Amino acid sequence: MKFFDLPKWLLCFSFSARLSFLASLSVLVVMDFSQALAETLEGDEVPAEVTFQFSGYLKEKGTKKPLESQNIYLLPKKLKATTDKSGFFVIPNAPSGKFEIVVRVANFESYNESFDLNQDSEVTIYIEKSQYISFESTVVGQADRDRTSRSLKTEEFLKLPGGGDGDPVKAIQNLPGVNRQVGFSSQIVIQGSEPKDTSYVLEEHEIPLVFHFGGLTSVFFPEAVSEVEYLSAGYEANYGRAMGGLVGLKVRKPRSDRFHALAYVDTAKSGLLLETPLDDRSSIMVGGRYSYIGEVVRAVLEDSEGDLDLTVAPTFGDVMAVYDRDFYDGWSLHWVNLYSFDRLAFLLAQPSEMDPTIRGDFENQTSFYRLIPKVTKEWGEARSNLSLGYGKDWIFFKSSSNYFSLGSTNFTARGDHRWKPSSSWTSTMGFDNQYVWASVNVSLPTNTSRGGVSSPLASEMINRDITLKSNLLGLYWKNNFSLSDQFEISPQVRFDRYSVTKENLFSPRFTAAYSLASASKIVLASGIYYQPPEPQETDTGFGNPDLKSPNAKHVAIYYETDFRKGATDGWELRAGPYYRLFNDSVANSSSYVVRDGALTPERYNNSGGGSAYGLETLLQLSGDPFSGWLSYTVSRSERFDNGGPVFPARFDQTHNLNLLASYNLGRKWLLSARFRYVTGNPVTPIAGSVFDSDNDVYTPIRGPFYSERLSEFYQFDLRVDKKWIYDTWILSAYLDIQNALNAKNQEAIVYSYDYSQKTAVTGLPVFPTLGVRGEF
Repeated sequence: MKFFDLPKWLLCFSFSARLSFLASLSVLVVMDFSQALAETLEGDEVPAEVTFQFSGYLKEKGTKKPLESQNIYLLPKKLKATTDKSGFFVIPNAPSGKFEIVVRVANFESYNESFDLNQDSEVTIYIEKSQYISFESTVVGQADRDRTSRSLKTEEFLKLPGGGDGDPVKAIQNLPGVNRQVGFSSQIVIQGSEPKDTSYVLEEHEIPLVFHFGGLTSVFFPEAVSEVEYLSAGYEANYGRAMGGLVGLKVRKPRSDRFHALAYVDTAKSGLLLETPLDDRSSIMVGGRYSYIGEVVRAVLEDSEGDLDLTVAPTFGDVMAVYDRDFYDGWSLHWVNLYSFDRLAFLLAQPSEMDPTIRGDFENQTSFYRLIPKVTKEWGEARSNLSLGYGKDWIFFKSSSNYFSLGSTNFTARGDHRWKPSSSWTSTMGFDNQYVWASVNVSLPTNTSRGGVSSPLASEMINRDITLKSNLLGLYWKNNFSLSDQFEISPQVRFDRYSVTKENLFSPRFTAAYSLASASKIVLASGIYYQPPEPQETDTGFGNPDLKSPNAKHVAIYYETDFRKGATDGWELRAGPYYRLFNDSVANSSSYVVRDGALTPERYNNSGGGSAYGLETLLQLSGDPFSGWLSYTVSRSERFDNGGPVFPARFDQTHNLNLLASYNLGRKWLLSARFRYVTGNPVTPIAGSVFDSDNDVYTPIRGPFYSERLSEFYQFDLRVDKKWIYDTWILSAYLDIQNALNAKNQEAIVYSYDYSQKTAVTGLPVFPTLGVRGEF
């Protein structure tokens, strides 16, 4: 029977039955599969993925400095962890197996490292910086932002040539307005002033000098310095008693994260610096340096084939200690201690060709120490400082039978309180006081010096034991008013009381700043500045006790602009004129006056004066691999005394140019160079001489004061640095060559005993310094 021949009802029945059968069969199959799967799973369970904890620390290679808020990646698992303040990171459930650790941090080399994780692991990851700076300090203005200050980045002065060890104080000599000092002078001359017009301070307390012999290095360990103050025309009222300006050192806090050490040895000196935490609130830093350059120079002279009858033996060193403690409620203590010594000796073994009468020894020693504790209290937006200083100075000079010996005890104190009476007004009131007790023993002839030329015949021989006491008190009040978002003014006043001259002196100061568009501003700074006479100038035996304090009026205008506009690389410019007017300057006098009823040599009076003016330019380029700057000053400095004609000042240097550049060669090699050009210093010519038969000496006939000049000064310095970065320490080597082209620069003119012959004294020859340094 054919299918289609069946009755319709049978066909329908058969189709429905088939559907029921198929549905039943499907249910059975599914039930059988589910039961089989369950039995399979019960008999053979799938294992879970094995994980471990992966943790560790991220630190800077070489310095072990923890790197905070940086990401560590595990690839290809795409796991990430972020470091905390201590550099610690953790990934709690990292899968076992091989993966790659990847770290990317700005200004650091990329880090990629394979790692096989088969247990809980803790690692320390060291990543290498693109460039390394040994310590962080900056040449800046004072804490309240003196607008006359200059600013240099740390990486700039650390790679400067001519410093031997990256001394931040030496960077000041490359700034506009800083005159080149003569030969081995350790003084700094600012904007055509006299060397004695510059004040030197450590933690705002006066010290006798800031450089060791020859200006080769500062008196404080460079790596311990946090700021170098350089204040010029128009500086503000918290400092005084300096007509030229100020150079000061501020010392950083010792690091408190761990024990640190730094040591170096080179051909001129060696040093060691240690710092460590004492507990969770205090830390200490100690260091010292010693120079054996005298022994090096002596060896060179002894091996020389020339006819050298002058043996030079300089020696210097310093020791420092710094203690810091943070107390509760905003109180802190910063205690700085320093001892410094310098010794310079000449031995004339043979008679001098220029003067056969010269014989004997020469010795010059300077040493001092300072203990300076400073307490600071933060009162929200207000701040109070109080610091004390105690120390002693020793100066000893001997030349044949002539000598000068000084010992002084110094007590100093400073304090200030800064607060904000309103949102647009900031006020600071403060004081400084210096008390000096000195004992002087002297046996010297009183030679007359005019135009920088001394007379060979002494008017008299003075043998005295002198006791000097002086007190210098200063009070000041500074105010800063923000008149708008663009315009600020700062009226200030200073009061000084000088016990020696019995004077009460008021010094108004004023600064203003106007911000322009595109990161530019114009700054005006002005003021009156008094300076007490030198102690010997007011002594009754050597000088004139009736002298008054000389003074200077300053005005300076600066234009500043930053072409980088927020970027890290690019150009910066600062330029502007300055003017100084000197009044009542101390001048030599050959007159006689009646004092205490007797006719007495006046020796000094206040008949001097003069001016200094110029235009400064500082153009800086920041970048990698190339950076540098151009510093240029065109200036004029003039003086007069005793009603005579105006003549160039001793440090009248018409042109002063410094070109500096550094280039990162890669692989931690750095090449830097400096070129200096300075107009020669003025000198007074000798037109002839007259023989004094009574005293058996020749007396010079002077030409017009400072009417001739020494030859122009040129110097090219070169420096090469190389660093090797290890995980936990850094090794460095450097070669610093001063006067690499061996330029024969004139520093002075000396005459024969009868002034018929003259010869030029040249400055530093090629002076290489080769050294190595390690730190951790």
